[in-house]
Amino acid sequence: MNKQRSTYGVLFGLSLLLVTLSNSAKAEQTHLNRSTDTLAPILTCIAQGNLQLAKTNRLPAHIQFRQVMTTEGNRKVSTLDGYKLILETAPNVMFVDLKLEQSDAKLFSEDRVAIIAQMQKVYQSKMTPAKPIPIRKHHDIEIIALDQSSLEVNGPLSIYTLLSESRAVIATAYMMNQPAELGAFKTMREYEVLRDQFIDDLVGCLKADQTVTATTQE
Repeated sequence: MNKQRSTYGVLFGLSLLLVTLSNSAKAEQTHLNRSTDTLAPILTCIAQGNLQLAKTNRLPAHIQFRQVMTTEGNRKVSTLDGYKLILETAPNVMFVDLKLEQSDAKLFSEDRVAIIAQMQKVYQSKMTPAKPIPIRKHHDIEIIALDQSSLEVNGPLSIYTLLSESRAVIATAYMMNQPAELGAFKTMREYEVLRDQFIDDLVGCLKADQTVTATTQE
C-alpha cells in the first residue's frame, strides 16, 4: 500500500510539472491588446474569501492556447486570458496554486473534452481496471477532483478542475501540503475541511448568477 501511495504521489508530482510546463507553450505571436478583463470580478471575489491572495500573475496576451497531455497525445486548450494566483493560509504559507483561464466561448466544448481527457490520464494511473473519472456538478459548475489518500506524499494533495460553461472559464487548483509547524492542518480530516471550504468559495465566485462586469484596463 505504501508503495502504491508513493507511486501515485510521483504521478501527481509529474502531472503538476507537465501541466506547468505546458502552460508556457507558445504557438501564436499575435500580441493582442486586451481592452477588457472578464476574469477581474472572479479575482475580486476570490480575494474576499477565507484565504489570503499573496501573488497574481496575468497570462501574456500573445499566449492564445496551451497544450495538455492525454492518452491520445497532446491537445490544445484555448486561453484568451488567464491568471495564476497563489493563495496562503498565513503569510508565506502557500496552500493553493490556482490558474484561471478564459476559454474562447466558441471552443469551450473542445477545451472541456481536452481537460477531462487530461485529468482522466492521471486518474486512470491509479485505477485497475481503468474507470472514467467522476465528474460532479455544483450549481452550474462541473468539478473534477483528484485527491491523495494521505498527507504522507510528494506533490499536491489534490488537483481540482472546475469548468464553467456559461462563462467559458476553467479553474485549476493545486492544493499543497504545508510544513507541520506552520500549517493550517495536521490531519487529513482537517485538510479536507479546508479544501472543501476553498472549493465551495471558488464555486461561488464562478457560478453563473454572480454579477460580472467586464472592466476596462487603464
